[in-house]
Formats: sequence, structure tokens, C-alpha cells
Amino acid sequence: MRQLITLCLLIAAGGTMAQQVPFGDVVSEKITNYHRHTPTLATSGTPKPGAAEELKAHGFVTVIDLRRDEEENVDIAASSQAMSAAGIRHVHLPLGKEWPSAALVGEFRTIYQDPQQGPVLMHCRSGSRAAAVWAAYRLEQGVDYEQVLLEARTIGLKPEFETALREAAGLESKKP
Repeated sequence: MRQLITLCLLIAAGGTMAQQVPFGDVVSEKITNYHRHTPTLATSGTPKPGAAEELKAHGFVTVIDLRRDEEENVDIAASSQAMSAAGIRHVHLPLGKEWPSAALVGEFRTIYQDPQQGPVLMHCRSGSRAAAVWAAYRLEQGVDYEQVLLEARTIGLKPEFETALREAAGLESKKP
């Protein structure tokens, strides 16, 4: 009986762990600038070739790609194909140097809050735009500005986004 209970607990724990993103700030050399933010969300820089299989092995279901087609050395179609081949949903939400729009944050929210679409990896080239989307989402959720700023900097928010973050938090007026 004790062995049966132990086996059931191991199976149950395995099911739970498969639905959480890996802890830490390194998954592999193919997934750079990795950060785990919640049990179902991580961010990173651009996944390198071969990363799709590793992401799948770590339980990721959806990848949100914030890069734009016109960026140097970016092939969104190839990224989408690689993720699809590994059984991962690829969502393209292009973001430039501007602060994330309410519509983009809304699309992120819909994906992130849907348990069927997680765990989620959100990435851009370095992680800064992923930090901006996360920060915009967290502000929308009513999280304190200082906490949002700390989280965004941890992800890799670049200084050029910090003024926009302050504006989004209502701490700085927009310039005419």
C-alpha cells in the first residue's frame, strides 16, 4: 500500500511539474537571457536553432515572439515553423521601440491567462521588449510601480523603456 501511495504521489507531482516553467535564469545555451517570472511564464532573448525541442521538453506550450519581420537576421516564418514542428504554438506579436499598446497587452493577457496555452515563453531579441510587455501587464493588474520596475529590470528592460514605464504608471507626464 505504501508503494502505491508513493507511486501516486510521484505521478501527481510529475503532472504538476510538467506544467511549470523551469526555475532559474539558465535553461540552456540555446535559450539566452532566460528568466522565470511565474510558474507558467518565462521570458528570454531569441531562442537559437534547436531550442524548440528543448522548450518542448521543458513543457512549454506557447511561444510569444515580439520581434519584427524587418529586424536584421529575423525570420519569423522559420521560427514559427520550428516551434510548430516541435508541437509548440507560435504567436507573433511584433513590437518595436514603442511602449506596448493596450491591444498588444490584451493579446498577451488572453494567452497568458488561458491555462490551455501555458506554460508560455515570451521573447524578443534580448529580453527588453518582453520586459516592457510584462511591465505593462503588471501595471494593468495594479501592481506597485517600484515592484514592476524591479521585475522589468530583472528581465532586461533597457533604459530607453523606463521613461515610458514611468508615463504608463502615471508618474511622468507625456511630452508634447
